[in-house]
Amino acid sequence: MENNYQEDGITLGELLGVIFKRKWLMLIITGVITILGLFAILAVYNPMTKVYNITFSLDYLGDDSKLYPDGSTFNYREIATYEVLQAAKESNSDFSNIDVEEMVDDNDIMIEKVFQTISNVPYHTGEYTITVKASYFDSKLQAKEFLTKVSNYPIERVVKCIQDMKYDTYLANYTKAISYNSQIDYLVAQKNLIQNGYQTLIDTYNEAFIVDGSTLREYVSEINVYFANNKVNTLYTELETNGYVKDLESYIDTVYLEIKELEIEKEDNDKTIANLKLELQELVAIYGNSGSMTQTYESFNEKIAELTTRNVEIERELTILNGYLDTEADKDATKFEAKLEKYYTDLVAFTATYENCVKSVYEDNSKVIFSNNSVILSDGGLSIIIAFPLCVILGFVAACCLNLVLDLPKFVREKKEKKLNN
Repeated sequence: MENNYQEDGITLGELLGVIFKRKWLMLIITGVITILGLFAILAVYNPMTKVYNITFSLDYLGDDSKLYPDGSTFNYREIATYEVLQAAKESNSDFSNIDVEEMVDDNDIMIEKVFQTISNVPYHTGEYTITVKASYFDSKLQAKEFLTKVSNYPIERVVKCIQDMKYDTYLANYTKAISYNSQIDYLVAQKNLIQNGYQTLIDTYNEAFIVDGSTLREYVSEINVYFANNKVNTLYTELETNGYVKDLESYIDTVYLEIKELEIEKEDNDKTIANLKLELQELVAIYGNSGSMTQTYESFNEKIAELTTRNVEIERELTILNGYLDTEADKDATKFEAKLEKYYTDLVAFTATYENCVKSVYEDNSKVIFSNNSVILSDGGLSIIIAFPLCVILGFVAACCLNLVLDLPKFVREKKEKKLNN
């Protein structure tokens, strides 16, 4: 059989001879196919299959509660919406060629939470991953810059909220209030807003956090000492004692209405108390001091006590309001108004300092944290290291096949003729 193969078939050596007969053609074909293959992989295949990934977490005051500073809810999915992507595109002329509309319409961008499984239970790590097709970008650098901008959207929104936030709303209301009592209310509300705001910053970032050379604790101590020495609540007592009225003529109608409403409320309370006492007496007459009725009796007594306490408050308010009716319109409140203005002026300064602290703390501590040093990673496609040898091999195989197609039939025919002649 082996002799027959040698005589009638083609040996491996003869086959190789046919293949390498046209060496230059083989080199040309291999080179052309290698170049075309590389072009197809790098320009067509890779962009269609390659994606860019960016993984990050967010760090800002309020991120644990998933709320922005203005109280709106944080939703990670909005980061990959058309509005956010378009805003990122418009922020830099280098992004003008990125088709964000197609990116969104074709679902070629997605954002997902990153989970870690512990004891077969998935836990969100606090990180998010954005994945987008590489074909939308000219380069990895452009993708990195664009996706970095997109990832920063929540932090930019946090900073904008802080910049746009009104820190002096109560002070603005103070200037519009028509009564001294309301003005005191707004001063107290502004004081509490500042003190509570400082405490929130301290609880989150430590009292030693420095803004403009002073710590948060020092700012808090300053305002606490001021209001310890200047007790704004005493203004209520002074107002009640002296019966000052900011604008008696315009306020007098309001006073009459308030008195009428309070008198009606007290009358309704008296009726309710009487009915409750009567019903309670009837229950006691029927069930006596049964232990099972103790809770029911207590609920009646609590309601009676609540209404009685409210009536005492109403009596006090009526005394104050009736005092306004007896007040002379020209009663001098100059010194009292001066005290109010002093508190107001000082609170304006405290508010400006507090606003500066809040903005500094948020801007210094609100950031995006990327999980990779290179920020962006790429998946899919073929690297040049793999693509080049693969294309060379394909080119070589194609060249071999072409040479065989061109020369093998002739070689076989000539070999048969030679055999016949022998």
